[in-house]
Amino acid sequence: STLRYDRKATRAWGMNFQRNIRRRNERAFWSPLPRQFNLLRLSQAGTLGGLEPPRQRNLQILPYVRGDVTEAAAAGVERTSDGDVGGDLKWSVTPSLTLDATVNTDFAQVEADEQQINLDRFNLFYPEKRPFFLENAGFFTMGSPGEVEMFFSRRIGIGPNGGVVPILAGGRLSGKAGGVDVGLLNRQTRAVDDVVPGNNFTVARVSRELPNRSRVGAIFVNRAVTGQEVVSGANNQTYGADGKWGIGRYSSIEGYVAKTTTPGLSGRDYAFNVSAEHDSPTWLLSAGYREVGNNFNPTVGFLRRHDYRRPSALVMYRWRPEDLLGLLELRPHANYTGYWRPDGFYESGKLHVDNHWEWRSGWELH
Repeated sequence: STLRYDRKATRAWGMNFQRNIRRRNERAFWSPLPRQFNLLRLSQAGTLGGLEPPRQRNLQILPYVRGDVTEAAAAGVERTSDGDVGGDLKWSVTPSLTLDATVNTDFAQVEADEQQINLDRFNLFYPEKRPFFLENAGFFTMGSPGEVEMFFSRRIGIGPNGGVVPILAGGRLSGKAGGVDVGLLNRQTRAVDDVVPGNNFTVARVSRELPNRSRVGAIFVNRAVTGQEVVSGANNQTYGADGKWGIGRYSSIEGYVAKTTTPGLSGRDYAFNVSAEHDSPTWLLSAGYREVGNNFNPTVGFLRRHDYRRPSALVMYRWRPEDLLGLLELRPHANYTGYWRPDGFYESGKLHVDNHWEWRSGWELH
């Protein structure tokens, strides 16, 4: 009921398992992996054959009804009542493409956010916890997680101060079609007096996997005020493209570029990032550069800080001696991240130089 598959497809599935043996400080894999990789290295998975999965039910309907009545004991206070109906629908258009529809979406059972105290000038990042937006969320992601995100689902249905903004209706189509990852989403929210106007949100994301861990993709995000006069600067569009080029077995280059359109803001309304990495059994080398313009304004995304240039670099060497004081691995490394304003002013930076001593017994010293 969780995995999507085609009954007519091959019966061979990719599979891998990991066993942690803490007393020996070991990780064992069913299908062997180079030690710098983890279980998510799907290209190194083994093959599980002979499967005959059952037929899937391709339609699910989840309706709900809720209501409440409040009656005060004091004389002269009238009884109040409230209620609503709605529901969700899920339909597997194909085994790898799913359509979700919703009316009067209800998030009453979602876990509350953890409280955070902001002691600096940067925006706090709260992770998404609503199941409706978590499902197939990877089809809509682009950017640097927690720093620069073109689409951040918490902008829909949650007000500026964390209050609930009712979602009237919407739909989402996500999955694979013709070898292309597709994510299409549209939501209409209701106006909340003195908080937010009604908004319509549209997200379109496509990407295609290429050989040797490479890919290319694009995204379009639109926010439009509905049901009343347009609020100045409220309408907003974000355009972006990203890609990754796998070089050989251990190296890759990836990046993205994005631009926003907001009434009243022009010039330096862009963001881009480029990075390169080499991750072999002995060396981990990476370098990157990110720039965010002063007027880059993804109102349906997340931006921790703006108007900066950020270079970064990391060098790490992994050494496993044959017999040295019972050591399993030594990892000397250094990394640097800096933030500059466009005029050259150096805002902040971090230089980290360290060595990890890891013994076969599991003890570590940093």
